[in-house]
Amino acid sequence: MTDSNRDNALRQTYEHIHLVQKLLASAQVELMRRQFTHDRSKLASPEWEYYERVSHNLEGLTYGTPEYTAQLKANLGPAVEHHYAHNRHHPEFFPEHSDERQSAAIAAHRLMAKWATDNAQVLPDDVYGYRDLDKFLAQKEAEVKARVNNMNLFDLLEMIVDWLAATKRHADGDINKSIEINTERFGLSPQLVNILKNTVDWINDEFEGLSTQKDL
Repeated sequence: MTDSNRDNALRQTYEHIHLVQKLLASAQVELMRRQFTHDRSKLASPEWEYYERVSHNLEGLTYGTPEYTAQLKANLGPAVEHHYAHNRHHPEFFPEHSDERQSAAIAAHRLMAKWATDNAQVLPDDVYGYRDLDKFLAQKEAEVKARVNNMNLFDLLEMIVDWLAATKRHADGDINKSIEINTERFGLSPQLVNILKNTVDWINDEFEGLSTQKDL
């Protein structure tokens, strides 16, 4: 390699590194925007009046239980709807996802599964696991329609941080249990679930124990 080629390669490498640095800085700015706008709608009408009355009741309940859901519906209905409409880290912020190609593929698989079950009476019961296949296809259909498919990485990061922080408000809070519940609730794919779990391991309260600058 000539000195000119070497210099050019080094220059391109520096330019690439610098560009990645700038883009990561831009991503940090977006995270700061999320940081200073997260759940701000709870501090104003019409949400504040509702959350002020019932937040203490929710703290004593286990997330995802019928009691928890009933408390939300009975006392926070309008506030929750307003909150979802103004905070994009909630999947409910987005419309149901629509992908005609994937939906068509799932429909075709369903027809194949039905044909197979209708024409396999001579075989041992469920020898090819068609009942499991039907359940699998139903799950995939839910994943295709999931609102979370409209979210971006910033939405997802804020969402999992929100879930993790919410577990700290309950005596029996468990982020893995929350992910399990929300997997079914929001139709999350196995791949996304793994990514969320992997991300939780990297999230720590780096400011725990800090009260004043004397603690620095």
